[in-house]
Order: sequence, then C-alpha cells, then structure tokens
Amino acid sequence: MNRIAIIGGGSVGLLYAARLASYHEVTVYTKSNEQARAINEKGIQLEEGEQINVIRVKAAVISDGIAPCNLAVIAVKQYHLSSILPFLREIPPTTPLLFLQNGMSHLEIIDSLPHTYVFLGLVEHGALKTGDVHVKHTGIGTTRLCVYKENHFIHRELLKNSTDCFSFVEEHDWYKTMIKKLIVNAVINPLTALYRVENGMLPSVAPFRQNMEQLFAEVVLSLGINEGKEYWESILTVCEQTAFNRSSMLRDIESKRQTEVDSILGYIISEGERRRVDVPLATFLYNSIKGLEKKQKK
Repeated sequence: MNRIAIIGGGSVGLLYAARLASYHEVTVYTKSNEQARAINEKGIQLEEGEQINVIRVKAAVISDGIAPCNLAVIAVKQYHLSSILPFLREIPPTTPLLFLQNGMSHLEIIDSLPHTYVFLGLVEHGALKTGDVHVKHTGIGTTRLCVYKENHFIHRELLKNSTDCFSFVEEHDWYKTMIKKLIVNAVINPLTALYRVENGMLPSVAPFRQNMEQLFAEVVLSLGINEGKEYWESILTVCEQTAFNRSSMLRDIESKRQTEVDSILGYIISEGERRRVDVPLATFLYNSIKGLEKKQKK
C-alpha cells in the first residue's frame, strides 16, 4: 500500500482523498487546524446521489510539513501554488508529484521545482465541498494522466486502481491534452460565470452561442491553432454532457471566492500578445470576472 499525500482540503482534494483511500494510505494536508482536526475526528463524508459514505483518512496541517510519501497530489487552486511552494520544495526530489490544476500558467511554477517525476492530471469530475469534511461527487468523469517529466511506477498504480466511478486514463501527449481542456475551460467558464447560467444554456441560446463562437475563434488564434473543428466539437460535447452543471468559475463567483481566470483567460491573453493576436472578447471577459471578484471583496 502506497502512502499518498493530498495537498489541499478543497472539493477536489477531499474527493481524491476519499476515492484513493480504498487502495492507499492517504493523508490530507489542510491550511487550517480546524479542518485537519475535523477530518481526523469525523473522516471524509462522501456524498453520491442519496448515499453518504464516511471514509477514514489521516489529516495534518501543511505548515507542520509533509511526511515522507510515495506520491504527493497537489489539489489546491492554481493561485494558491505560490504559497505552498516552500512545502513542495521540502518534498524529496525523487518523490513523484501529481498536479491537478486548471489552465496552463502553473507550468512555470512546476518547472521551478527540482523534482524528477512530475505528472499532470486533468480532472473531469464534478465535486462540490459543502463543509470541512463533506464533499458531493456531483459528476462522474475521469482523470487524464499525463507524464510531464519522467515516468514512475506510481503512474501504473493509479491506472490499475481505476474504477467505473473514479477512472484514470493515460494520455501520451500532455500538451495537446492540456490545450484541449484549456480551450473548453476558456470558452465555458467565463461565459457561464458572467451570465450566471448552467453549461447547457450556452449553445442552446442563440446570443450566448454567438459569443461562444467569437470567443472560441479568439482562443484558437491566440494559441496558434489553424484547424479548430475538433476542439469546438469537444466544447459542445462538454456542454451537452454537463448541461445542468454550474461551472467551477460560476460556483466560485456565487460563493464569493477567487476564480482561476488568471490561469485560463490570463494565459490566453498572454499567448495572444505573444503572437500579436487581438482578443477583445477574451479581454472583456477577463476584466469582467476580475471586476466581479473585486466587487465581492468589498
């Protein structure tokens, strides 16, 4: 049995901790003493449909340091990575790391680390944290595993532990896989967050769809993509399969939390500047979401 450290006690961290605890010894590293204490006392309450299962895992505060492990899963939001870098640097460089962030801008932070074995995971599950120990598995998807640096046996262990409700799929081209997810997030997340609508509303309401198409055109141009049909179809498929879901960016706005717009649209805008491509709608949406974030802080 492998020792797995889950860094982050948010919705994704709790979901992965609960699911991986069936096969591994899991420790969740949280920001607060209160959450660590609650997890140790009550376990993680994993809600699926009308059923709630209590999963027993260990928990500790990240400021106390990360104990030796066979894999560290970094499940914090992209904008929290800088604050936990000192703790990540204390993990031995031969310990594999798995990063589960959205967007692409965090790759610079990953490149600054000395670790030999690094994986990227693209999360397609729906998860909603409703308390320090309670997480709803709102949508069953998969985790797309990509080798970013060197491979390691733990990669095969995760694939072997794959189940129908929590599957892992190996992707051999990390860049194409990340770009595909980035494009989906860049189009769906900011539009749903601004309009306050579920994913399925975007392609089904004509004015929304027009803005989808314009934003998509800007995104693929900024990324230097000439043929975008495959990516557009992927966006429509996600909207159809998650028609009644509220995007993570919309939930962040509704919960008055910081969003990941910097790592998603911020990256698109910077790539557009690098290629000298104008992205007026992407810029408008970026500024709109940042404005909503600042409004909520007042």
